[in-house]
Amino acid sequence: MGNKYKRNRYEELINNIDRGYNEVDPFSDLIVDAGLEPDFQACSSADSQIVLRRAVALDSLFIGSLSRQVFSIYGPYEEILLKWFMLEKSITTILACRNNIRLGFAMLSEPCARYNLPDASELLGIAVVPEKQGKGIGRMLLSAIDSVSLDLGIKWLLLHTAVDNLPARRLYEKIGYKPLEVKRWFYPEGQDAVAMFKQVQTSP
Repeated sequence: MGNKYKRNRYEELINNIDRGYNEVDPFSDLIVDAGLEPDFQACSSADSQIVLRRAVALDSLFIGSLSRQVFSIYGPYEEILLKWFMLEKSITTILACRNNIRLGFAMLSEPCARYNLPDASELLGIAVVPEKQGKGIGRMLLSAIDSVSLDLGIKWLLLHTAVDNLPARRLYEKIGYKPLEVKRWFYPEGQDAVAMFKQVQTSP
């Protein structure tokens, strides 16, 4: 499947989000192109346990819609994150769900050298549906990112969060992230961000 075709599909997804669509997208051919199959069985257990899985193209509208809901005060992140998800194969996205209901996602960049840290990756975005926030889902997604990072040979994790987003900053600090620097006017809407980092710990 060519890049032009993918970009057309991406534009269709953006248009669907603009119209307020929130159902599963029908573009199954994108999954075939990526060599992936949707893991519906992993999200349909009889109990109420949250299951983490790798996101596939069928999750595109959820990622875009949730990004708009959570990040719109900072800029057009429904377009930015959806573009990364749809067009960048080196990006890893983890989804949290319960009984076929999508609850949140976390997106990790490819490894590269950042801030003079070798084999570093950036947590590009993490979001949980508002009514499910404060229930440990974000921490589960962050733990999954740690596990994925180990598998990929990533040694350092970086992220940016708004300076005034104190709940997120406290959560990141609890799991080992440390402030690195403040970036002025980092977000498209002009807010400042703090860059944070942590070393990925191997199991003893």
